[in-house]
Amino acid sequence: MAAEDGLKGRTDAMHDFNLTGPDPGAVNQPVPGQCGGGLVECGSLRAVEQTAVEHLVRFVTDVVTGFQAYTAIADACAARYESADAQGAAVLAQAANQGPRDIADSWRGRWG
Repeated sequence: MAAEDGLKGRTDAMHDFNLTGPDPGAVNQPVPGQCGGGLVECGSLRAVEQTAVEHLVRFVTDVVTGFQAYTAIADACAARYESADAQGAAVLAQAANQGPRDIADSWRGRWG
C-alpha cells in the first residue's frame, strides 16, 4: 500500500489476490469397467457416468481458467491504480514547486 498521504486503495490485497480453483484431475477418475450384481443397464449407466465426468472436467477446467483471468485482472488494476497515483503525485509536486504565480502565468499562456 502507498504512503499514508497517498493511495487509499488496498493494492497489496489486489496483488495478492490469487484464486487457484479445484484440480480438474481430481474429478477425472476412470469409470469402473464393470457393474456388480448383473445389472442389465450397466453399460448405459457407465456411458452416462463417463459423459458426466467429461463435462465436469471441462467445467472445472473453465473455472480454473476464469480464476486465472480474474487474478490477472486484479493485478493489472492494482498496477494501473499505483501508476495513476504516482502520475498524479508527480503533477501535484511539479505544481507545488512552480508556485501560485507561475501556475497562473502558465494557465494564461495556454488558454488566456
